Amino acid sequence: MNKINNFYIKNISLLILLLGISTLEAQTNDVKFSTTIFTHTTTMDNLDGSTTILDHPHLNGHPERMVFVQATGKKAEDAFLGVLYDGLHWRIFYQNQEDISEGVSFSVMSKSRKRFKLNHITTTDNTKENITVLSSNRFLYEMGYLLSPTLGEYNNHPLAINYNGKTNSYEIVNSDGEELPIGANFHIYYFDYFIPYPYPKDLKRTALFTPSSLHKNEIKNNLFYINKKHFLEDQIPEHIFVTPHYSTRKEIHDPHPVAVKQIGEEWVLFHPNGAEFDEKYSYTFYIVFKEE
Repeated sequence: MNKINNFYIKNISLLILLLGISTLEAQTNDVKFSTTIFTHTTTMDNLDGSTTILDHPHLNGHPERMVFVQATGKKAEDAFLGVLYDGLHWRIFYQNQEDISEGVSFSVMSKSRKRFKLNHITTTDNTKENITVLSSNRFLYEMGYLLSPTLGEYNNHPLAINYNGKTNSYEIVNSDGEELPIGANFHIYYFDYFIPYPYPKDLKRTALFTPSSLHKNEIKNNLFYINKKHFLEDQIPEHIFVTPHYSTRKEIHDPHPVAVKQIGEEWVLFHPNGAEFDEKYSYTFYIVFKEE
């Protein structure tokens, strides 16, 4: 089994920090973009052992980008995901360090490091056992969020985000209770998800924090059907990104890797390992609709 080169583990966080965000943004003035979204499917050409290379002009040579990935399609595998930058390309890897198979698809979203994004690294000051506290005061309870682990340290455990009402702070949680490693790195994108229904016709993207019991999403045959009420009229999603939510008070969380796929006009969540869904599991969905 091929492993990710130790160079990536030791140097990716240092590389990004040394370059500096201001310098990096100055270098990208010739590329005018804030968000790039596309589907990546693994092939023999882009697979490199336990990673797959994202070859895209908006990502290549841009370590300052914040990259979010979501397993999608029927060939999704039972693995927690992460992303890393190798000095030229961004790559997707499996936290269990297993090889990625050919024909596996991922939704990929790349964003600039500007407003509403945060890079978080676990330290001895902000992390205790399985919880790390996000220091940014920009988070509000009414916000949605996407979480993407980047390679600082491997963390082959289910991740979720929790709002701690006692401390008025957000936390990243290893929801299985296992200790978070010091030096783990995360990209976080946060946004207002309270958008009135029916949605404005010119709205292209939105996100919903959707416990099944609250929004009447149907669970059957180990599939979590996303209520189409969340979709824009006469539009269907092109990509859906998912981040599990964790409740320390109720100890409710999804402990499995989650993938998405389309069945006709329906979109569903599923566990590649075939595990059932609990109706109390909850998630943040970031829904990207097809352009007209």
